[in-house]
Amino acid sequence: MMKLARLLVDTTIEIPELIQEVAKTSPQVREIVNRIYNVVFRRCFQKRVRETTIRDAGLEFLLDVPLIKPFVISDWRRKVKPKPVPPRVPPKLFTKSDIIEFIKTYYTNPNTLRTYLSRYDNTKHKDTNSNIPDFNSDDWLDETFYSKMEEHKYFKAITSPIIKFIVEKHYDAKYHPIRDLLEKMRQSHQKFKDSEIIEQVKKTALPLKVTVEEIKDIFDNIAERSPETCDEKGNFMGMCSKDTMYLGILSGLYSIRGVRADFNAIRINPVNVNAKTDYPNYIDTMSGKIVIINHKTAKTYGAIEIEIPPKQLEYIKHTLTEIPRKYLICSTKSYDEPMVDLVGCGNNSFGKKVTRLFAKALNRKVTITDIRDAHVSGDFHNDTMTTAEKVERCNQRGHSVQTAMLYYKREETPEQKSQKKERSEKQKANDKRWAQKQRENRECLIQDD
Repeated sequence: MMKLARLLVDTTIEIPELIQEVAKTSPQVREIVNRIYNVVFRRCFQKRVRETTIRDAGLEFLLDVPLIKPFVISDWRRKVKPKPVPPRVPPKLFTKSDIIEFIKTYYTNPNTLRTYLSRYDNTKHKDTNSNIPDFNSDDWLDETFYSKMEEHKYFKAITSPIIKFIVEKHYDAKYHPIRDLLEKMRQSHQKFKDSEIIEQVKKTALPLKVTVEEIKDIFDNIAERSPETCDEKGNFMGMCSKDTMYLGILSGLYSIRGVRADFNAIRINPVNVNAKTDYPNYIDTMSGKIVIINHKTAKTYGAIEIEIPPKQLEYIKHTLTEIPRKYLICSTKSYDEPMVDLVGCGNNSFGKKVTRLFAKALNRKVTITDIRDAHVSGDFHNDTMTTAEKVERCNQRGHSVQTAMLYYKREETPEQKSQKKERSEKQKANDKRWAQKQRENRECLIQDD
């Protein structure tokens, strides 16, 4: 302790009596005092003492001694001042143009992209009530504005990109009013979904609007140029030749598989099937297959392959010989353009075309969804099919069994059941007669050679 006293000769700080008592009983204190003495007087800097060591030993008063202070290892690094937290600034308010730009970059499916963009383009809608105002997030946070938009015809199509935008840009984690908006839109979506399910359950009790056999019957009449329905030129029920051709193709294909509006952009025999294009779906007339790569549920079910029966394939080849073209179903403007986006609503133009053609043929409104209903109902009412086969049929159409049972399955009326049996027998006879005719034609060609 005498060593320590020498350090304090020229200071006004006195050594507390307690330190003397502690020094007698604590080896740690004696060690610290010796180290401080050695550093100050003998310049042994390797034995400098840390500030925390001095404090832990109860010798804090030494840190105030001017002579000792320069030789203590300071713990300033451990006393890092916390960075000042900047005031919370709400994110930049998003606008309608921000959502449009997000749609262009986020959605890769061409049909989905066209559909969402068309919903945001007010020039595409004849009905002014369907127009979307140039909103920003302040508008969306307003209850009156939101309740008005909730009644919008395309509410789900409008809000789906906004939900994706908020989540992708992490707005929901930064700004609680926008989090509230996100929750509100999700609840509205769930409410719409619940009401939609209730409506669909009611529809399952309704009868089918059309049967697969009726669709196949149309194709047979066109392909065989039945005198009962076709004129001398082969036009079906007073239609023009182009509409007759398209109705023949569509009735033939939709009698095979009840896919969605996916026949609108089918490339014919492309040289490179893997080439990047907005319209990757194609038909290979050599192998007799249609491959639908781009469709609504492609991420879940992958590409859909459709084996084309010989009769339908022969008819398609015949139409390609008569009218060479790039796409199976073409735009009304050109044979070099597919039937897409004519009215700015994705595949809506194709759907309207299908409805119009079948309405002329059947004298009633029949949509693509009605055709899907017919296929699903036919499968689930077919007692000869196994459960695995029914599941496989659902996968081939690009939907789940639950979707089939909830959205597509319908009941057949007694009249439809009786007609179905009659048409089925008639079609079997027609197919047998057509196959016989094909064999005779092949035999004639062989004899000619």
